[in-house]
Amino acid sequence: MASTTESSCTTQTVQGAHRFQICQFSYGNVGNDDYIRSGTFRVGGFDWVIVYCPDGDGVDGEVYISVYLELMSKYAEASALVDLRLINQVTGEACTICAENEVPNQFRSSSFEEATWGREKFISKRALKDSVYLKDNCLVIECVVTVVNELRVSGNKAFYEIEVPPPNALEHFGKMLKDASRADVTFKDIC
Repeated sequence: MASTTESSCTTQTVQGAHRFQICQFSYGNVGNDDYIRSGTFRVGGFDWVIVYCPDGDGVDGEVYISVYLELMSKYAEASALVDLRLINQVTGEACTICAENEVPNQFRSSSFEEATWGREKFISKRALKDSVYLKDNCLVIECVVTVVNELRVSGNKAFYEIEVPPPNALEHFGKMLKDASRADVTFKDIC
């Protein structure tokens, strides 16, 4: 009798989202190389923030805003997929501006460069000015984080082949009808 075994390999993920509302968008300039962090949110056992740079984070700072996701957990390393979005203030729906949804980013809290991922030229201020993303001088940035945990391989499961005898229900039914001593119901032939 042959036996078959099986094991499986799965990657566990944990997903969460955070919305960061920037009110008084047009007054929020804090100077070059300065930024504003959202409140801390937790996904997959790690602490994260959205980093918003109203004057950009580079040479085109006066033209663009910059947005990043930052790992805040101390002495941590995490793999995560990131989707940075703007919320349509008319419909409430999210629109992806930049995302990494295929290969997880490696975050390390040991340095700012390794702890962040995002876009220096997230969106131009001119594009935002009369867009559906800016309403009553408020802008809402949403970040969807999918933390990718280590692969897990399950133990082997054995499948055994059991030989089942061929059914002979008619023979058993016939014996049951003849042996009235173990029957709950008896049948009489009245013809």
